[in-house]
Formats: sequence, structure tokens, C-alpha cells
Amino acid sequence: MNKHIGSQALWVFITLLTLMSLAFAATYSPGKPIYAAKLLALDGLNEKQTQKTVNDWQQLGIQQIFALDHIYQLPEFRKQLAKTNIKPWLIHQTFFSNHNDLSQTPDWFAITETGQYAQDNSKEGNWLAMACPNNADYKQQSIERAVKQVKAWQPYGLSIDFIRYFAFWELSHVKGHEGYDGHNDPLIDSCFCDTCMQLFFQYLNMEKPKALTTPTQLASWIHDNKQDEWVNFKVQTITSMVKDLVTAVKQVKPDIKINIHAVPWLAGEHNNAVQRITGQSIKELAPYVDYVSPMAYAEMMLKPARWMHDLVIDMKQQCSNQCEVIPAFQVSEMYDSGEITEKEFQSYIREASKAPSAGVVFWPWETLTQQQKNYIKTLTR
Repeated sequence: MNKHIGSQALWVFITLLTLMSLAFAATYSPGKPIYAAKLLALDGLNEKQTQKTVNDWQQLGIQQIFALDHIYQLPEFRKQLAKTNIKPWLIHQTFFSNHNDLSQTPDWFAITETGQYAQDNSKEGNWLAMACPNNADYKQQSIERAVKQVKAWQPYGLSIDFIRYFAFWELSHVKGHEGYDGHNDPLIDSCFCDTCMQLFFQYLNMEKPKALTTPTQLASWIHDNKQDEWVNFKVQTITSMVKDLVTAVKQVKPDIKINIHAVPWLAGEHNNAVQRITGQSIKELAPYVDYVSPMAYAEMMLKPARWMHDLVIDMKQQCSNQCEVIPAFQVSEMYDSGEITEKEFQSYIREASKAPSAGVVFWPWETLTQQQKNYIKTLTR
């Protein structure tokens, strides 16, 4: 009897949650959808080629462009964009090692619960190495780089990427991969370096137990005894970095817009991995940003198209009315995910742009087919 009542209660809860989500989406009206492109590479283009690329964006109705600094620094890129109404975003890769060879500054490396440097060793993820989010020197140079670039280039917005703890989330669902979220192969937690441990025990207002001498021992003790405090500490670390970064760039461009690239896990999913592993809390980050852009790469993550809409609703509810949600989605094969058919492409746009979405970001733009571009044009006329 109790089991039957429990099942009925669960069914009622799920039904109410679904109805609330549908009502929320139905009553939300953000205005005309934004159609944006996120670039992977645009190197080596001459003046004529750059002009043609920018003209293509205009003809297709692309309103915003997200570009890494190695693209944004190209004078011709900025020159051609300045002739248009396209709004350019500068992508700032915060704790990703691409601007710093961490092997030359090993103290900057984040340390995982296994005592290893925070770098993925799989063939798919060997590009990923991440710095400690609490290393003062690393944080300072990251902020200074952003300020210098914003001051020089005056972008419409700063799009903050890799603003999180280490995780190769892209293949976290694949069994046998280091980040697989299975019972016997958990997602890897970090950071357990000396700096983080000193700050965490200060946060706890207690001395570190002397018996805990290795990252593995410390991680095990924390997970068993102070897990909630540990998650809160990680969330505060990431949130404070966003606050400091935003404060600094607004001193040189007060009207700059702010976006963050969000790991595409639903609230509570994988035992609250989005906070537990990455330290990202949309609710805590929302006061400092104008947009949240979940990396809704459905094909890569083996998700149906409707998952993209679920993700948008979930993050918009966390944002409340403080920021907009504009998902980025994958337009071509990545990590052997398989070719994206025209039907899938259209369904991704349809689901990603449903209210309360503010629009969609196509990634990577360079791999779009002509057929895909033709369909985009039908939407933006």
C-alpha cells in the first residue's frame, strides 16, 4: 500500500513539474531570436576572403559572432566587422591552458583526486589541461589578459569559457573513458593542490588533519566528511572569479555584455555534477552575466533534440529574470558522433530556439554545409 502511494506521489510530482515547465515556456517571450555563430578557426584569410566571410554572415542574417582572441586579433577581421551591424563577442578561455604551457609552470596545474595533473589522457581529450581555479598568479594574468584585450578591441561582449574546474564533460557518458559517470568509474574531482587545500580548511575554520598527506587521502576524507562544504567552496571559487573578471573588464568598457559557457548538465544530473565537479552554479552566476550559453551538443552527447529545450528551461529557471539563455549546438561530427542529417539539424534549431531561449549559436561555423546555411537563411529572412 505504501509503495503504491509512493508511486502515485512521484507521478503527481513529475506531472506538476512538467506542467510548470510548459507553462513557464509558454508565457515567456524574449523577442526576436538571436542567430549567432561561434568560430573555431579563421586563420590565414586574406582581405578578400575575410570580406566574403563577413558578407556571408550578413546575407544569412547572423547577428552575433563569437571569436577566440587569435581570431579577434586579426586587423582585417575587426575592420570588416566594423562595417556591419554584427555584434562581436570575444571568447575568453579562463582556466584552459592554451595561453600558458602548464608544463613550464607546474604550480599552476589543478590536481585531481588521484594526485595527477588535471589533464585528459584519452586520444579524444588530450588537448585538455586546466589550471587551478584558486592559483592567485594564474587568475591575475587571466584577468589582465582579458582587460588588455577588451580595452584594445572594444568587443560588444566578453564570452567567458572554461570558467570551471577540470572536466572532460564532452565524453563523460562514454563507458571506459576517464570521465565516464558510471558506478565504477566516477567523474574525476579536483582541485586538491596545496593552495586549494589551504583555502578550503580556512573556509572550514579548522586545521587540516595531519594524517592526510596526499591528494587521494584528502579527497577521500572530504568526500566522506565535508562534501556539502566542498561543493559550496567550489561554487564560491568559480563565482568569485566571474565577479572579479566582470568587474575588471567593466572598468575599461562599462557597457560590455557578459556571457558564460555553461556545461550542459541539468541541475542535479549525475549527482549534481555541474556543481560537484565543475563548480558552476547558474543561480550564483546569474547576477554577473547577461547571457548563459549551455554547450548543448546533443549529437556528441547522444541526446535527443528535445533535450536541448529541457536544458534551456532548466537554466532559465535557475537564471530567473537576471539573464537570458542562448544555447550553442553542434552542427557537424565531433568525436565520431556521426554525421548530422538535415532533419536532425533542423530539429536541433527548432528545439534549441523554443521559448524561453533567446536564440541559437551555431558551432563550429566553419563546418556548416551549404544546405545548412540555406536553411538558416529561411529562418532569418
